[in-house]
Amino acid sequence: MKKYLLQFLALAALALAGFRCSKLTTKAGSDRVSNEQINADIATQIVNAEGGDDWDFSKDSMRCFKLYEAQSTISDTEANLSVLVAAAQGDMNAKLGTGVTLDTAFGGLRLSYKKKGDSWVLEKASPDKLSRKRLSEEGISTFFEISAPVCSYFDMKNPKASK
Repeated sequence: MKKYLLQFLALAALALAGFRCSKLTTKAGSDRVSNEQINADIATQIVNAEGGDDWDFSKDSMRCFKLYEAQSTISDTEANLSVLVAAAQGDMNAKLGTGVTLDTAFGGLRLSYKKKGDSWVLEKASPDKLSRKRLSEEGISTFFEISAPVCSYFDMKNPKASK
């Protein structure tokens, strides 16, 4: 278990180090896929995740993501977005010391959008080094530490406080 946790943490550190955050706009500068729409679209996805079964984002108790311009492209009619996502499923209010575990997912998603009228419509979501881990109490605090920068960008539980 310790070996897998270390691999998970190393992947998470690489993902955080390799991405830069910013807001995307079209060449005209006025239109973009909103964070709220990205979150709603992610919530409908079931994707393959390394280290376990598929990850069903509709079951998330906690989900945060960070959008990256350097790995994303956008035009007037298409948007191919790269997001780093941190998600957990389980009892988020459980007390440590009770044997609590959390199922977690951390890594990238590629989201492909098409513009239809005035709306962006998600065409496809693909995992990009998305890892799934079941963490015991020892690993839970580390997961939240590495998720903190992602959650400062967009947190599904508190979207108005997000950047």
